[in-house]
Amino acid sequence: MRRKIDCSGSLRKWKRRINFLFLSGKRRSATIYHQICRLAMCCVNLYWGGREQYDREQALDDFKTGRVRILVATDVASRGLDVKDVTHVINYDFPRNTEEYVHRVGRTGRAGKSGTSISFFTRNDWGSAKELISILEEADQEVPDEVRDMAERFQKMKDRRAADGAAYRSGGPRRGGGGGRYRRDGW
Repeated sequence: MRRKIDCSGSLRKWKRRINFLFLSGKRRSATIYHQICRLAMCCVNLYWGGREQYDREQALDDFKTGRVRILVATDVASRGLDVKDVTHVINYDFPRNTEEYVHRVGRTGRAGKSGTSISFFTRNDWGSAKELISILEEADQEVPDEVRDMAERFQKMKDRRAADGAAYRSGGPRRGGGGGRYRRDGW
């Protein structure tokens, strides 16, 4: 079951702050950008492909100078952008790997300042739960029980699949295949 989460109230609270909103791809980034604009909130979409260099530079300048408080971006913006006073990073889509996660959340709290990172973490992301726990523990951050449960369930699923695979490889139960009309032994 999918539920739509209304975060318009939260976004309005962030009008006076500088915020990154990270998404997994260009299309999704464009969709969320348009939804935020419909809420009459000023934001820019910073995806690199399909935009002129001038447009990219202008969007980034608007964000850096504070004319725009919300930057909707893909993973490309997680590295190499130096924007001061970023207060919030929202990982709307959890990144494909934890290294990108570190780069995304690293946009806040720079130069000794503090910041907040919020990540939406779903069952689709459960393969990254173990690594996320390590990163959070290393940074002395609270690890939600749900993320720990996800890591345990994912490991159990992997162990089950490995055991099932071993049974098949060792001559255990087989399903389908073989024995059809085209047999190697000439039957």
